[in-house]
Amino acid sequence: MISATITGKVAAEEFSGDPRGKEVDFTVEQYPETMFTQVVAKTSSNRFFLSGSFAANAPIGEYELCVSLVEPVIDHPDKQTRSKSCTVLIVLVNPYHASDLAHTSSSNLKEYVEGESGLVWQGLSDNNNGFGWDYDQFKYENLQVATDRLFRLHVADRGDLVTVSRHLTYSIGEDVCYGKWGGGSYTSGRPSGGYTCNNSPR
Repeated sequence: MISATITGKVAAEEFSGDPRGKEVDFTVEQYPETMFTQVVAKTSSNRFFLSGSFAANAPIGEYELCVSLVEPVIDHPDKQTRSKSCTVLIVLVNPYHASDLAHTSSSNLKEYVEGESGLVWQGLSDNNNGFGWDYDQFKYENLQVATDRLFRLHVADRGDLVTVSRHLTYSIGEDVCYGKWGGGSYTSGRPSGGYTCNNSPR
């Protein structure tokens, strides 16, 4: 018998603040069984082929996929051998597929998915300039950073793209980079006294 299981890591407790340099405890959550369909086909006496498909609203992120094999021992039908193999599985949205929740028009695909460079604007409302920006969205390192930022979000919640986009916005601002809000000194990378949009200074 062959079966596949998918699990993901989530922060064990509600975690706020910058995780860099801090110990973060994780718990393992099962991937929702209703979001993943697996089919096993026997291709020879000792070879099997396992394929799977995901629902349109399947939770995205980085997971561990483990395939387990249980088979009887020859000449000992009351005994079994068990083997297990695991690998990294990354589930993403597919804006090119009509049934996917992220599906969009060809013009949007060209602008927001396939475009590899653009402009970022800096300055004041009446005095600003555009600067070239390379997105590098096809680099694996950037994909890894994006999936890592979901560590606060439960696996079951990662299928809601609105929740995921809001969570990524929060996590990038909380863990990766800091913006400039209003006047004051920013020599430390953040204003003294914290941001006015936060409940507490940081």
